[in-house]
Amino acid sequence: IEYLWSLLRRGGEKPDFDAMLAKMTPEEKVELRKLWVEVTHHQER
Repeated sequence: IEYLWSLLRRGGEKPDFDAMLAKMTPEEKVELRKLWVEVTHHQER
């Protein structure tokens, strides 16, 4: 998750979300969704 967070913050090329989501547990998906909301919220400011 930290790796994903750094990728999103950097705004580099998009990771392969489909491949990552396929490997994620439901708990990880919940965490990812929280991070995603935070990231997109920051970018709007």
